[in-house]
Amino acid sequence: MYNLSNEDKKWVDGVWDKIDAKMKTVAKKNINKIPYTTDENGDFDDCATGKWPYDLSWWTNGFWPGYMWLLYVGTGDGLYKEAAENAENLLDGAFAEYDHLHHDVGFMWHISAGVNYRLTGNKKSRLRALYAADFLAARYNPAGKYVRSWNADSDTDGYNKLIIDSMMNIPMLYWAAKEHNDDRFKQMAINHANTVMKTHIRPDGTSHHIVEVDPKDGSIVKSLGGQGYENGSTWTRGQAWAIYGFTLSYIHTGDEKYLMTAKKVANAFIACAAQSDWIVPLDFRQPPEPVIYDATAAACAACGLLEISKTCSEYDKKNYLNAALKLLKALDEKAADYTTDKDNLLDYCSEAYYPGRGEAGLNTAIIYGDYYYTEAIYKLKGFKELFCKGRNCQMYNIGIDLGGTNIAAGIVDENGQILIKHSVPTYKERPTDEIVADMASLAKKLIAESGLNITEFSSVGIGCPGTIDSKSGEVVYSNNIPMEHYPMAQRFKEHLNLPVIIDNDANCAALGEYTVNGNEAKVFILITLGTGVGSGVIINGKIFHGFNGAAAELGHITLVSGGKKCTCGKEGCLESYASATALIEQTKVAMSANNDSIMHEIAKNEGEVSGRTAFDAAKQGDNTAIEVVNNYARYLADGLVSIENAFQPEVIAIGGGISKESEYLLKPVREYVQNNGFNKYMKKTEIVAAKLFNDAGIIGAAML
Repeated sequence: MYNLSNEDKKWVDGVWDKIDAKMKTVAKKNINKIPYTTDENGDFDDCATGKWPYDLSWWTNGFWPGYMWLLYVGTGDGLYKEAAENAENLLDGAFAEYDHLHHDVGFMWHISAGVNYRLTGNKKSRLRALYAADFLAARYNPAGKYVRSWNADSDTDGYNKLIIDSMMNIPMLYWAAKEHNDDRFKQMAINHANTVMKTHIRPDGTSHHIVEVDPKDGSIVKSLGGQGYENGSTWTRGQAWAIYGFTLSYIHTGDEKYLMTAKKVANAFIACAAQSDWIVPLDFRQPPEPVIYDATAAACAACGLLEISKTCSEYDKKNYLNAALKLLKALDEKAADYTTDKDNLLDYCSEAYYPGRGEAGLNTAIIYGDYYYTEAIYKLKGFKELFCKGRNCQMYNIGIDLGGTNIAAGIVDENGQILIKHSVPTYKERPTDEIVADMASLAKKLIAESGLNITEFSSVGIGCPGTIDSKSGEVVYSNNIPMEHYPMAQRFKEHLNLPVIIDNDANCAALGEYTVNGNEAKVFILITLGTGVGSGVIINGKIFHGFNGAAAELGHITLVSGGKKCTCGKEGCLESYASATALIEQTKVAMSANNDSIMHEIAKNEGEVSGRTAFDAAKQGDNTAIEVVNNYARYLADGLVSIENAFQPEVIAIGGGISKESEYLLKPVREYVQNNGFNKYMKKTEIVAAKLFNDAGIIGAAML
């Protein structure tokens, strides 16, 4: 997704590790809080206490649980999940303060309950997020075509005020359109975005913060200064809301005008930030004194710039990516505190340029600064997308299964379902660069036919035979499609600039089967019986790679000491006895020894001896064929006994063409393994036929 240099990757990894190290202590300390800022000792306050000014209905209360979800997904540490869920539960009290809530319910529940539901399927979280979305929709003015920002204040004009922050709340409406199966919510969001674009964005690419509009038609009555220095100035966090918010509307709708607007504001922001050495002030047009910074604006803008970069050609992509990196590195150097001396991550955050308030709320700690800084680093790490994005409120992946005969590819949704797929011949006896070019062309064809935008794709996954270095994206060695130290991920990205993840093809097939059919198992193993014997081991939902990335080559466990020569160079491998290739050889040997076997007739009718030949003949009572099948089943079963003894899996799935023989093969194999395995007196490993067949590799690659 982001074409980072090795130096930048190292920097990103270092920052993420420092954030995690600090927050393990901070999260534990604040496990039952909803923080906003810190006190004089550097300790987080607690909006859950219900004490004004920062009570349960305070607009920032979703950022702490959102922050915790980022860390949970990025680290797997259950501490963060607990903190996120505790805060979400506490926020239920805000629903009772109905008249205190306003358009910022998006900030409050989209990144808390919405993310929880997306990650865990928690039905209660879904209802919370829908309740908030319905509340937001109830604020829609159909005449003016906007969602009212604030409640009415003393001079009754609150109903008619729009603020730029609102662009970050309407993604909840895009999400609700899908969940409710009701396009009205999406139309509200679109109409609101159009109104804000018309009323807030100035010709020079800067933005108003607050605009009073005519409720009858949404036209501008007057602009107001808001939280910037003065009316007409350039409040930096407002610019950041516009950059990120309009980009999100583009992602949800595919409408180019939103992307153009986001770029326009981003270009103005970048130009100003560069003049301040990427140390972002509270307002780009503020006076030299007092010196007021706003790290929250820099962090939020960086998130938006990263999203824009994913939509661009290679030249523009670098501009927005580099600007985001400069903002983040400036925060890392000047504003970040990775110690546990105080709870906040970023200093130099500012609420607003309010005259007469002195230093209150200026150059201080604010929770959304920490959130957006962490979100930006999270994005650069390439972790799972947390939010509803895209026109269907989900992201898609492309899965490519590179085989010796065909290249198969498909678009796969988040549930592991294939939307569309195609294949082309591999023609493996040609330069690998040409093969990769065909893979990329196939992926582009799928995108075009799907009608989806490139921004709706998270990554491309490639399953490739051989030894794979998934971290570097390199094929270390493959004998099926001759490759040695080939940078496949890098070469593919030259054609289609999406994040590319590669793994062994059998690992991908195992992950595909596990995702769709086996995800209740803690240990799941797929054995594929094809040209060779492929295998993949899934432990706790993750591919088992071993220390050098080449684990689970179970086709090369020794079955017969000093036995038949294997393609790997060893003797007596399971592959030499239990692959489809081995079965065909065994069939041919038996046929040559018995001219009366009906296998001769079957092979003649089919035009060749195949893996089906012996099975078809055995089902007709041919004794020679029955012996071939029994011997083959015994070879496979002996191998599975060793595999079962080593891994103690709940499930072993058998894939490949021979698996279509189903119980004719599996019943004797299952009985032998159950009687001869070390755990014969314990709960039995389930041995089943794989269900996805050729789709397993596509789905598994997409889910990498």
